[in-house]
Amino acid sequence: MAQNREHYEPLLTEIRQQIRDRLYRLTAHAEREREADRVTIREIEEALLSEQCQVVENYPEDQRGASCLVLVVLGRSIHTDSGMVS
Repeated sequence: MAQNREHYEPLLTEIRQQIRDRLYRLTAHAEREREADRVTIREIEEALLSEQCQVVENYPEDQRGASCLVLVVLGRSIHTDSGMVS
């Protein structure tokens, strides 16, 4: 179940700005998953920029760096594990 939208709006705003500014990268694992699921980079960008984007889980203390699991349903479900760029 998605977390409180208002609570995570600042995080979603930051993610959207990073997408607009092209300040993101896809890991090798993400590329393999994307290709296996036949999801285009454009679909990922559009999903993360949409208002339907929801934080499902937040990992602010992850040992690899802060990240969150995001779910978007736009014709089909797309979920991403979005790490934050420092």
